[in-house]
Amino acid sequence: MTSSNAPRQIEIQLGHLCNNRCVFCVSGQETALGNARVLETETILAQVRGAHAAGHRKLTILGGEPTLQPGFLEVVREAARLDFEEIVVFTNGAKTARAAFVDEILATGGRITWRISLQGATREAHERTTKKPGSFARIERTLENLAARRQTITINMCVVQSNYESVSEFPALLRRYAPHVTQLHLDMMRPLDAGKRSDDELRATLPRYADLARPFARMIAGLPRGFDVNLGNVPACIAPELSRWIHHDGEPTATISVDGGGALSKPWNKYLVKARDKVKLSTCASCAFEPTCSGVYETYLRLSPHFAADLRPVPRDLPPTVATRLHALRRSAPFDPLVWREVRHGERTEIVLDAPDGSVARVWLGETNGVASGGYAVDGNATDDVRRGLSSVMRALGLLSTPGEAAAVRPNRADPARAARD
Repeated sequence: MTSSNAPRQIEIQLGHLCNNRCVFCVSGQETALGNARVLETETILAQVRGAHAAGHRKLTILGGEPTLQPGFLEVVREAARLDFEEIVVFTNGAKTARAAFVDEILATGGRITWRISLQGATREAHERTTKKPGSFARIERTLENLAARRQTITINMCVVQSNYESVSEFPALLRRYAPHVTQLHLDMMRPLDAGKRSDDELRATLPRYADLARPFARMIAGLPRGFDVNLGNVPACIAPELSRWIHHDGEPTATISVDGGGALSKPWNKYLVKARDKVKLSTCASCAFEPTCSGVYETYLRLSPHFAADLRPVPRDLPPTVATRLHALRRSAPFDPLVWREVRHGERTEIVLDAPDGSVARVWLGETNGVASGGYAVDGNATDDVRRGLSSVMRALGLLSTPGEAAAVRPNRADPARAARD
């Protein structure tokens, strides 16, 4: 990789050694099997120097658990000496629960950002996922240590069956360490990164797409407005109202990983390689999100038909006023306690929203001679919470209506954010 075409961001994996046994990760499995090895420090240092010479200026050090490598501190010192603009330490927080170890890392003088592998927003969810009793308490001590030293912290979680329901607890958890936690990134499990797992193990680990929308929406609703939250590799059609937080791929990144023989590989394009096991359904071609969606992991679709059933394309060929209002609706979401299930498009556009009690709200939009019309109805009990959610939806759409009554509306030209009854 030459300096003329190299991305400025590079990741170097310091082996597979790890003291967690996460259900989604190859490293803990390799460690348990005795296959994870200590890497020669000089080999890692040569890669760090080569990355800097190639023009990379942001370095992420990851594992396994990178702090377990005997040469970890020497690697950070070398990165600091080379004056990388940012050194990201991606850690599970076990060793950094000791304040003295944090201070050793900071004493290198490097410009450190901490990326904490937090695999659930509660102790139960995190430890179900890491298979390591006590790991959540160590994460908490790590966060306390870093916050006390006014460090920049980002949080990463891999979304699996054992932790997805807990994500609505992230706002309360992160408030304890504000303002030092600056980003929360949730990423869908990639089966090819999970090691050797049987189909039954994978079925028990992969969460159903349709189950993710509600906890994700509650999480985002509880976070401060403008907080940097990313939902990685989530098919946007399962939660159109959350589309502005959903990302596939990322900044151009080179990765140096541990190969099958325990040696470090040559740099490879992270997101190009990570997408090689993604597929799209034929119906995806008609979806409004198709240009920004790189698909879903093939293993999800292979293991169970319900994964494909959850993918419902969002129509892209809509009348202009309808498309504009849907765009405004997505920008204003979420609408607690309602979860946007799907958009149906026929003679008029219908937005289907699910309520926690099992009732279903249906909001419809149409257009006649450039004038938008709309209304809503509730199949089931229109509780106060459901009415509150619907009021938010209707305000976001710029439509006026009363419960159960359709309303024809005309945009107010003086204030496009409002609408007056026709």
